[in-house]
Amino acid sequence: MNAETKRTYTADEIKSEVRKTVVQLREVARTQSDFNKFVETVLGKVVGLTGAHGALLWQVNEKGQPRVTHAIGNRVREVAPESQQHGKLVTEVIAKETPLGLASQAVVVAGETQESITNSSPFLLLFAPFHNRKRVCCGTIELLQRNEMAKPAQDGYLNFLGQIAGLFPRWHEHQDLRRLSNKESTWGSKIQFVTEVHRSIQLKETAYAIANEARRLLNCDRVSVTRWVGKKCKVTAISSQDKFDNRSNVVRKLGAVATSCLASDTEIWSIGNTDDIAPTLAAKINDYLDESHSRTFAVIPLLDRPRVDSDQSDQTRRRSKPKKLGALIIEYFDTEVSRQQINDDYELARTQSELAMANAERHGTIFMQPLLQKVGWMQQLLFRDHRIKTILAFCALILGILFLCLFKVEHKMKIHGVLQPTNRSDIHTIAEGVITELLVDHDDLVEPGQTLFRQKNFDIELQVAEYEGRIVTTQAEIEQSQRQRGNPQLTRADLQALSETVRALEVRKASYARSLEKLKEKQASLNVASNIRGTVITWNAKRRLEGKPFAANKPVMTIADYEGDWQLELKIPQGKIGYINAAFQNNPDQPLQIDYQIATNPSEKLTGELVDIAQRAEIGQSGNPEFRAFGAADMENREALKPGVGVTARVHCGKQPIGHVWTYQIIDYLRTWFF
Repeated sequence: MNAETKRTYTADEIKSEVRKTVVQLREVARTQSDFNKFVETVLGKVVGLTGAHGALLWQVNEKGQPRVTHAIGNRVREVAPESQQHGKLVTEVIAKETPLGLASQAVVVAGETQESITNSSPFLLLFAPFHNRKRVCCGTIELLQRNEMAKPAQDGYLNFLGQIAGLFPRWHEHQDLRRLSNKESTWGSKIQFVTEVHRSIQLKETAYAIANEARRLLNCDRVSVTRWVGKKCKVTAISSQDKFDNRSNVVRKLGAVATSCLASDTEIWSIGNTDDIAPTLAAKINDYLDESHSRTFAVIPLLDRPRVDSDQSDQTRRRSKPKKLGALIIEYFDTEVSRQQINDDYELARTQSELAMANAERHGTIFMQPLLQKVGWMQQLLFRDHRIKTILAFCALILGILFLCLFKVEHKMKIHGVLQPTNRSDIHTIAEGVITELLVDHDDLVEPGQTLFRQKNFDIELQVAEYEGRIVTTQAEIEQSQRQRGNPQLTRADLQALSETVRALEVRKASYARSLEKLKEKQASLNVASNIRGTVITWNAKRRLEGKPFAANKPVMTIADYEGDWQLELKIPQGKIGYINAAFQNNPDQPLQIDYQIATNPSEKLTGELVDIAQRAEIGQSGNPEFRAFGAADMENREALKPGVGVTARVHCGKQPIGHVWTYQIIDYLRTWFF
């Protein structure tokens, strides 16, 4: 630019231009959804406004290394952005997260020797790190300015670049808001789809709802619903068509395609060609496409899938085959749409259509269902020609209610549990290791303090050997340092340094010795002994446990005292604990009587007493809360007592009306349901 045309801007004009540019870029950050275009616009505006030689955008990749992703200006290659020194400088700027300005001829990397980077042209490199929405520094803007810039001007450029860097988290925020807005709109469409397809249980109305709502949800041109009748599909509903002719060529060919797909359990998604489809089926599809001229054609089988129960056996699951309901046919006339593009909406349409069609199918199979809805025989039976019978029935009902309310019987709560010796102990490992020797086996009698098994931990042995070696090495270093102190040529500073070294080595040796002592204590704890007198009840312990590795604090075997008392360990469901607690409060001085049967001898009825109930519930194997309770067992027949045997007990909870005893579970269920 010559002297005649060159103009000098005042400070106020420059500030006004900067503010105007920042406002424009903020609007770009709000409206531009493409990140590359956003960056190109930002860098172009910055270079144009500042008159810089160029600008670069550095971003941190997945490996945590900065890489140049965008660059503008013809002279950006002169600063060698691909050089290692330049990359280290950018890494330091991103790590410190502070703006920086320095000359390109005097770039010094922290932690290395004072080496300068030689460039062909001098520049002033200005860096402004930027963050993402989570306030994590993910890159920096680098601006190439002229080198002869004063310090106040340099600070002004850094301040301006800081404002530009603040646009990047703003862009991420607008993108997140845009995605949330799109999700909100699509979520409303999905809710409307689910509501409409489940609004009716009439088969034809459900089919039309699926066709019309799926067309709107998937944004396609036509959706058809077919129903499996016998061994073929019949077109039941077509979107946007209240009536259609089943004898027309298009409808008949569409039904033939759906029949072939459903008979072979094949899902079709054809875009333009049918090369990857079986020839017979491809011929029928091409025959139909010649009539409909669809670019994208999909046939989705609708199946009534059986519920998968975890308690079912594998054989039962294999026998439970899905029942054919029909097919959902999707067509796009002018566009090619892959399944991945609409995968979420596709899955929603398929699953909800299957549920709606299955419910309508089951409702339609009720015998004489339309007729039963119109029959009003109950009104005639009660209030027209059968008045005397109605009165007698009401009297009988009143007598029955009085009997249920006034006649009392013993209320017995049925509880399941197990029979166990009162004095038993689970033997756990103290430390991690392999059981090298098991000294007892099943049914062996053990005494307190008797060693049950020995473990071996190779890691502990290696650590013991390592620390012993460290102690020997440290002792050798101490002795060597002490010998060096006898050298008469050493100065006082050298002697003092040797003394400090000896003290440090002695402290290290003492630390190694303490660690070695703890390791030996841990090694000694690998030999586990019994804490009670009793019998080993773990089945086939030697074969199952010897040579097996165990982690620390893991149960290995159980010891029980057969000669002591036995107890019933009951698991009371949460729905019955209230009645048992009420019985305790009514007779606080007397334990509740228990009648129980042992699973090994169900013909014999035994009696006991309920001793204690836990105040805190635990989650049982069924996933429901249960209260543990203990009862005293009948000790007359010890030969029938086996640890862990199942017990069915009935706890006496006092006399209650027979109606309450028979229906208390139903009453409790209704109370919780209508709470």
